Amino acid sequence: MQKRKINFLLVWFVIIITLQLSFGIRALTTQFYLNNKHNIAGELEEVPQIGTPIAITNQVLIFFVDGMRYDKMLEANTPNMDALMVNGTTFSNYQVILPSYSRVNYAAFSTGATTNMTDVFANGFDEVLAIPTLYSLLADNNDLNTSLIVSGGGFSLFLGSDSDVNVEVDTISHSYIEGAEVKDAALATIPGNFSNIQFIEFDDVDAAGHDFGAASTTYRQMIENTDSYIGEILDLYDSLGQIENTTIVLFSDHGHEDIGGHGGETFAQMHGSFILAGKGVTSKGLVSDKLTRTNFITPTLLAMLGVPLAPTMNGQVLQDFIDSSIQTKAIYAIQQAEIMKQQFIATLNEFGILSSKAELPYLTGSDLVVNNITLAKGNYSITQYTASYNLAISAEESARLYFSLLLIQMKSLSELFRTLLIIGIVTIISATIFYLYRRRIIEVDHQEVFSKEQLLPQLLGMLTAISFCILIAASFGFKFAATSFNSTNQTVPPILTAFFVSGTLAIFIPWLAIYFLKRKSVEGRTFKDWKNMFLKSTIGSMFFITLPIFGYVIYYIAQFGPWPSWIIPPLADTYAFWIIGIMPCILYIVPLVLMLILWRSERKKITATANSV
Repeated sequence: MQKRKINFLLVWFVIIITLQLSFGIRALTTQFYLNNKHNIAGELEEVPQIGTPIAITNQVLIFFVDGMRYDKMLEANTPNMDALMVNGTTFSNYQVILPSYSRVNYAAFSTGATTNMTDVFANGFDEVLAIPTLYSLLADNNDLNTSLIVSGGGFSLFLGSDSDVNVEVDTISHSYIEGAEVKDAALATIPGNFSNIQFIEFDDVDAAGHDFGAASTTYRQMIENTDSYIGEILDLYDSLGQIENTTIVLFSDHGHEDIGGHGGETFAQMHGSFILAGKGVTSKGLVSDKLTRTNFITPTLLAMLGVPLAPTMNGQVLQDFIDSSIQTKAIYAIQQAEIMKQQFIATLNEFGILSSKAELPYLTGSDLVVNNITLAKGNYSITQYTASYNLAISAEESARLYFSLLLIQMKSLSELFRTLLIIGIVTIISATIFYLYRRRIIEVDHQEVFSKEQLLPQLLGMLTAISFCILIAASFGFKFAATSFNSTNQTVPPILTAFFVSGTLAIFIPWLAIYFLKRKSVEGRTFKDWKNMFLKSTIGSMFFITLPIFGYVIYYIAQFGPWPSWIIPPLADTYAFWIIGIMPCILYIVPLVLMLILWRSERKKITATANSV
């Protein structure tokens, strides 16, 4: 049987280029749409309320301040925000939904749901939300009209189609005049179009955060400017005789690093601002350290307005901080317990890979939740509202607990499954190649790239390239790792610098090493005399560079999956996966070209030898 010669290096580079590009580009697309195959939103049914809730407000004024970090708000001179704190509850431990991008939290506020429901993973998402929003639910309530005054972008996309009044201010993004122009539009619009629910967006603070950082005087100045705009709008409400009838919300979508930037998992990036004040708020002047999230705001507002929750909402109603009657609180507690139970059961069924034995504790837990809900409904029916409320809260907390445990277990099982799958695939391929080689069915060719005399220069080239890559990343404050997103000016230079410098070193350091090691033994001094050794040393250097890179890609896939879905990886890992998965593929073209040159050179040598004979 004639052996089939296989060029190992050619096959290797083709495989890793194909895999890294396909995984990297597919993962990159999640910034436009998460495409979570385990999204259960379509499987959820409406959960009717057990009674008719009584609204404690019918007017809400929502101030959204993009990028305002809580501690920096406290440090600034903000008399109007301070007045809201005195007249309401401030949540000092308000942390936004991850990743701490704007559109992720626009969606979380709009829907009262997290990323696994909204499918919004980054600022690139540019579609209408597929699940109910605050304004779509209010649109079904003919007694409440809505208004949106924004500078365009996400909130207009997510809420605008259901808003009775939708004012998009034509302004320059991040220009430091956006806030003033939005304020002027609000002062001009509100008197003639007074709405029950008024949403107003201010973006200047975020602009300063990106340009100068949260520790800058400009950032503080933009907070103070925004405070003055809020004061003018509050004065307008007062002049219209509406301030005492209005519930006021002030919140942000993320914080900022002192040097600027957000999107990651640090406390500075996640620590936003949230104040609930005015009509219907029980604890005036309270600063609560309760952990709250962006998706808590809309369910709480709906409860205050007496509007039923959507089955996709997984944010909590902040029952302890609103002045609803105990009967109304029981109604919402029962509904939310049933919503969380339904989401838990739907998720358990969606995964469907647990054994009966492993599934039993969750089914038992579900039965306990159902039992508590049944008891809560029974107590409600006999007007024991306090007991009903307490049982429903207990049921909701239990459902959330079992839900969390399920997700933790599924994450661990998924990691184990992916790890075993990768090990299995590698083992099968290696065993197959070894068997075919031993049976002399194939012959593995590497164009004599791997030899004792080439090994040291190749390893030296690889180690030098990787070392310089780390040094360059360190010199840029490790922005290469993309632990936070601030601007392309901060992320692109270190990436491109590390890429080109390291690539150049990987090509030419082996040449220098070969030259110094072999300069006394090689006859001749022209490039032609050294060419084949140079080519082989560079190809080998590139091969060894692929090993840690591909190793990281495999590690990431084993831990998080080939692209984000229901598991949301840390942003630094996601960025690194995009960069390391895609960028080196450009560099891998070099060894392919050099292998072609080497092959042509060897063919010419064989032809010349044959002709001489």
